Amino acid sequence: MILAPGKNKDLLATLVEFGYAEYGSALEMLAAAKSTDSPKAKIGYINHALDEYRHAALIFKVLNIQINQGVGEFQKSYIFAPQHVVSKGYVDKGGFLVEKLDNKKFIEFVYSNEYLPKKLHNFINLKK
Repeated sequence: MILAPGKNKDLLATLVEFGYAEYGSALEMLAAAKSTDSPKAKIGYINHALDEYRHAALIFKVLNIQINQGVGEFQKSYIFAPQHVVSKGYVDKGGFLVEKLDNKKFIEFVYSNEYLPKKLHNFINLKK
């Protein structure tokens, strides 16, 4: 989905959900860092978590800018609350993915969820 005010009437709600997804990913990466014995993997997961936190902060900053520029109207549901990461299902209340999947499947899941958006981004840039 291409996010643009003229094309997407739910742009702000989409940004909120995207922000929660990034925040949830950061928490998943921290859980992975805690679960590994490998110092190299631990540092990699922590760096990945920091990157996801930056993404979430940036998305919520864009949301704020859009509202301030009159793209949409502020709604109370746009206020970030960490507990919504669980209530919205971005982090399962039953446990983190790293606890539910074996290491190979967990790494495959993370890789595919990072690789596919990058491929889409590269494809869109080629079309320009």
